[in-house]
Amino acid sequence: MKISLIMATYNGQGFIERQLTSIYEQTRPVDEVIIRDDGSTDETTSIIEAFIKQRSLKNWKLIINPVNLGWRDNFSQLLEDSTGDIVFLADQDDYWYSKKIEHMTEYMDDKNIEVLVSDYEQDVLEGASGHIINEIPEKLVDGNLYLVEQNAINYPVGRPGWVYVIKSEFIPEFLEVRKGIRNKGHDALMWQLALSRNSLYHLHEVTGIWTMHPKSAIATESKGRVLSIEQLIQYFKDEIKMIDAMLNYDTKVSFKKYLIRLKSNYNARIKVLSTKSVLQWLINVGKYSSMKSSLGDLKRVTSRRGKI
Repeated sequence: MKISLIMATYNGQGFIERQLTSIYEQTRPVDEVIIRDDGSTDETTSIIEAFIKQRSLKNWKLIINPVNLGWRDNFSQLLEDSTGDIVFLADQDDYWYSKKIEHMTEYMDDKNIEVLVSDYEQDVLEGASGHIINEIPEKLVDGNLYLVEQNAINYPVGRPGWVYVIKSEFIPEFLEVRKGIRNKGHDALMWQLALSRNSLYHLHEVTGIWTMHPKSAIATESKGRVLSIEQLIQYFKDEIKMIDAMLNYDTKVSFKKYLIRLKSNYNARIKVLSTKSVLQWLINVGKYSSMKSSLGDLKRVTSRRGKI
């Protein structure tokens, strides 16, 4: 089984060498490491180049994008670049325990598994916020391996992308769905797609440390962010496209009904927000999933600024 590892980098000089070292010191080495830098303006690429050169890592490759793609498209390109039977996803600022690849690879011969996720610890640095590690409704398969259940609780992404390993045959499915969904994170898309295909599994093992810091891609993107009406509409459109993709598969009846209700909710919200009409809000208020979201949209459509 050929193992690939892909990593997207951008201005990660403060953490990149520690992460590269943790990958290099794995008890089961990978056959291919592909790193795509998205136009770093710090010393990230110099650190990577020196790391590879000093250790004569012939199977490690650094690609520098000629233009900034953004982390979503950078990861999609990396998936296309990979040639392994299974692919590990890596971020630049985390730390992998030495047996992460060895232990997760052991399960990937299972024909039912397309996406396997593990658990993690957090190192929350000053100025950052930690994440709540959600419990996952699931069914025991064997030992520490569980099948993630198809239900409403598991619809939101339950683990960050750097704890994922995926089968290569899953990649074309991912890329096809990705074509019409621009703003969704790759991990959320993978999670939901595999969930709908009943091929998402969870290994109850902590395999590394998620370094939470205020300059990470997610923290930078989210800091002080207030979505406009137009951005919310685009978000709902992306979610509808995702749900349509999920409904193409043979999901549980109860989960399919949940997805259809969720799609109806998003369509109703698009009508309300695109018309900015209180009348449309009154017509569609019964389709909202919560009082909080319905009142939030009412406030948006009656606000001159179009945001709250």
